[in-house]
Amino acid sequence: MKSFQKAIQEAIGHAGTIKGKISKTILEIRDIDGLTTKEEVNSAITAATGCGKEDAKVHLFEPNTREQRMAVVELDQTKATALLKKGKIRIGWVNCRVRVRASVTRCYRCVGYGHVKAKCKGTDRSTSCWKCGAGGHRAAACNVPTQQIKCFLCKDDKTPEDRTMHTPGTGASAVFRTALNASKIQR
Repeated sequence: MKSFQKAIQEAIGHAGTIKGKISKTILEIRDIDGLTTKEEVNSAITAATGCGKEDAKVHLFEPNTREQRMAVVELDQTKATALLKKGKIRIGWVNCRVRVRASVTRCYRCVGYGHVKAKCKGTDRSTSCWKCGAGGHRAAACNVPTQQIKCFLCKDDKTPEDRTMHTPGTGASAVFRTALNASKIQR
C-alpha cells in the first residue's frame, strides 16, 4: 500500500497529497482522573499502541461529579484492537477501562434513531431545530432556554409530559437510551 501511495504522490508532485484509506474504530476510555490533560491521554495511547500522536484523535470530556473524565478516541482498527485486548490503559496513576464506543444510527429526516433517511416513515424535521424542534432556525442559533426544551422524540413516543424536559438525543431521552441499548445488543 505504501509503495503504491508513494508512486502516486511522485506522479502528481506538489499538486495534491495522497492518503491511504484506513478503517477507524472509536473507543471510550473511562475512569480518567479529573486533572488529566488531552496531551497525557494522547501520550498514554501512543505508548500503549505505538502509533504517532497525530494518528489518534482524542476528545476529552469535562469531569463528572466523581471528578472522573472520559475520552473518546479515534484510532485505526489494528491499534484499537490491540488496545481493546488489553482492556485497560494506564494514564497517569490510574488504570482506565477501554471499550468500543456504542453508536446509534440517526435519521437526518425525522431525527429519530435506528434507521436512515432513505427508509424513514416519520415526520420530516429536516428543516427544524434539533434542539427545540421548531422550524426557522438550526440548533446552533437556538435561543430557547434549556429549562423550556421538551424532547419531541419522547413526546412522539407517548412519554409522560414530565419526562420530556430534556434535549433530544441526550442520555435523559428514553428514546435515545432504547436505541443505544439496541445497538449494544447488535454488536
